[in-house]
Amino acid sequence: MSRRENSLCRLSHLGRTRRTIEPERTIEPERTVEPERTIEPQVIINYQQSAEYFESIYVKNTSGRRILSFKSLIDGISDISSHCSSCSVAKISLDLERRKGLSTECVFKCACGWVAVICSDSDCNTLSINDSFTWGCECSPVGFSAGTSLLTTMDLPCPDYRTFKKAEVNCKALKEDAFAQEMKENLARERELAIEANSFVIVEGVRYAAITVCVDGGWSKRSYGHSYTANCGIGVIIGMQTKKIIFADTRCSTCIVCDKGNIENQDHDCPKNWSGPATAMESHILKSGFAQSRLHGLVYRKFIGDGDSSVHANIEDVYPGIKAKKN
Repeated sequence: MSRRENSLCRLSHLGRTRRTIEPERTIEPERTVEPERTIEPQVIINYQQSAEYFESIYVKNTSGRRILSFKSLIDGISDISSHCSSCSVAKISLDLERRKGLSTECVFKCACGWVAVICSDSDCNTLSINDSFTWGCECSPVGFSAGTSLLTTMDLPCPDYRTFKKAEVNCKALKEDAFAQEMKENLARERELAIEANSFVIVEGVRYAAITVCVDGGWSKRSYGHSYTANCGIGVIIGMQTKKIIFADTRCSTCIVCDKGNIENQDHDCPKNWSGPATAMESHILKSGFAQSRLHGLVYRKFIGDGDSSVHANIEDVYPGIKAKKN
């Protein structure tokens, strides 16, 4: 090949269009920016409402154990069985549970919209399950912590503290009313038996039925003959015919709320009703019981007690013109 041909060949190569391979472009999808979610807090006005809000909850949770009324369970199964026999869908499942402490309401819902409820409390004539728990703690006796520890160990839901305290106050009032009514009935029975036995005595020109009683008292701590520093004392009077309590009362010389920081204006149920010595509690209670006997048409003519001479000295002259005799 001649020199001229080589030059023309080079020029032809230089004149060619050089192709460049560009990388493929990847088209990224457009990013959609979601708006920030704002979670509105539950509006709670005070602590009591917050306790009720968190205590009364709607859940759909099958874990743990529940206490259900046997009557409600039988009725619920019967209603569900009757519905399934007439419903074309007949697909029933647990829809939700409303729980407040130990109280439970299980709502079962059919696909057709029919609803059945099985609950813990089905009889309005009995105590609710939460109140029954409080009464059980009072009778045991254990407090809120020990009671809830037992429920937690048994994998049962626990009542709220405020719910427990509210039921505790109601429990105390109901027990006091029931005890007062019981003593009133015992007094009436003692009077009937005295009238049947023709046992009467005249005090200030009025005829009363005379009965024999047994008296005793106690304190919150034993003294062992010294250090009489008990804060509380109790005294009881028992009718000898019925062998039942016809009077009982307490004396308390301290109050935790009043003694803590000398808070005088705080609203609370103050048990303090005594400012004297602990040794005088028993005689003061029994003297008060003897003084109230005539309101029920009775005179405690004779009494049986221990060897405490101070008690005898305080109650023997309660009735004007007549002395109470110690057997």
